[in-house]
Amino acid sequence: EHSVNEFEKIVAEQSKTVPFGQYIMPSRKFLFTNFPPINCIFEPWLTDCGLTMVHASPGVGKTFYLLGLSADITRKELPEDFYGWKIKKGAGVLFVDGEMNPSVMQNRLAKIEAAYPNNPESKKNSLSLLSCMNFSRQTGKTINFSNVDCRNEFTKIIARHPAKIIILDNIVS
Repeated sequence: EHSVNEFEKIVAEQSKTVPFGQYIMPSRKFLFTNFPPINCIFEPWLTDCGLTMVHASPGVGKTFYLLGLSADITRKELPEDFYGWKIKKGAGVLFVDGEMNPSVMQNRLAKIEAAYPNNPESKKNSLSLLSCMNFSRQTGKTINFSNVDCRNEFTKIIARHPAKIIILDNIVS
């Protein structure tokens, strides 16, 4: 219901006016406070309100794994599991690839999509991709999240984007 500018003003105002000191509480009060539940998307480690890192040596398949997981949680009918782990809930995904050639990513996505001939992507939970290399080729500029203007632009994008999961694939991102 709000524009991006209104959203930014609300966030800026709340950042200034909400003193976090009032949220410090004794352990007994903390223990008995009713906090909202965490929604698990992919059990046991991917939630809709957390920060998660997938780490492994270069070349072992992190991108393929995350792209496959993204495709699974955006299906119209959720698969039973993903490599033996339970998919609990569907979610939209924004996949930001920081270094891969977009044609390689396209080839990988085509292979993954071929596994779902009778189970299309959900209209509610879609998979969107941002290729930093494609952006650089098209604009002559780079996406640099250490730059405040770039982070602000990305924040505006994700404020409008329906994805519940944002994947920043690699240290460059």
